[in-house]
Amino acid sequence: MDEKYLLMIEIERVPDFVATYFGSGLTKYARGDYKGAIADWTRVIDRSDEALPAVYANRGAAKRNLGQHYEAIADFNRAIDLNPKCVVSYDGRGIAKASLGRYREAMEDFETAIRIDPDFANAYNSRGATHANLGKHAEALADYNTAIRLDPNNADAHLNCGGAKCRLGKHREAIADFDTAIRLVPDHLFARQNRASTHFYLGQYREAIADFEVIIRLTPNDASAYAGIGYAKYALKEYAESRVAFRTALRLGVKDRHKEGNARFLTDIRHSIEDIDELLGDNG
Repeated sequence: MDEKYLLMIEIERVPDFVATYFGSGLTKYARGDYKGAIADWTRVIDRSDEALPAVYANRGAAKRNLGQHYEAIADFNRAIDLNPKCVVSYDGRGIAKASLGRYREAMEDFETAIRIDPDFANAYNSRGATHANLGKHAEALADYNTAIRLDPNNADAHLNCGGAKCRLGKHREAIADFDTAIRLVPDHLFARQNRASTHFYLGQYREAIADFEVIIRLTPNDASAYAGIGYAKYALKEYAESRVAFRTALRLGVKDRHKEGNARFLTDIRHSIEDIDELLGDNG
């Protein structure tokens, strides 16, 4: 549940205390201060008789973004108790359940949201993501397409649509979906990463490098983006530049050497640097 799916309240119909901390929580959520948002919304819940479903649902979204999925589910449960037709709460609870691997229960929540509001695009996007987690990429693609039809400006749905097409072997079509996601949200990191990888897969190395360079601007310590440039430069036989990129990837990657999968990543980078040293006849 991103910011545009948070629930709002009619400020003039609640006490000033509720309005103040509810609004403050929204502001903190929007800038990624989920702990601060939770603190504000908890003040409303603890000190006001106005136990609004929006407060519980939004606090659940913030907790889920912090990886507190069980606590998030409890808040979404309370929001649904207060408003059984709140599609945002079902969607949010379903996402939290899917994050815990409880896919069947997640599907039930998304389908309940769709049954209540067949035009709620985000529930189709969320259900599609759960289909994808189950390896059902054709079903996922159908849901993403529905989400896009209902909400053409949903960048995440376009991103997910591209991902499903890649898994179905439709890489060239996927590029168009990633293009749309990036047009809607130019700094969409995941869309950039997916488009870069797909360009590389298609042998479009210059285009891949351009995306990796944007990723580095967005996340300057991204070792995998430097490695991506290294592999693309290597494929273009620009070995000296490839080695520079690989060495930067290695330097950054060593800092995260304890991260899962990183040992293999570092080994591959070292082997690539050794290959280039041999090709160039030096270790410059």
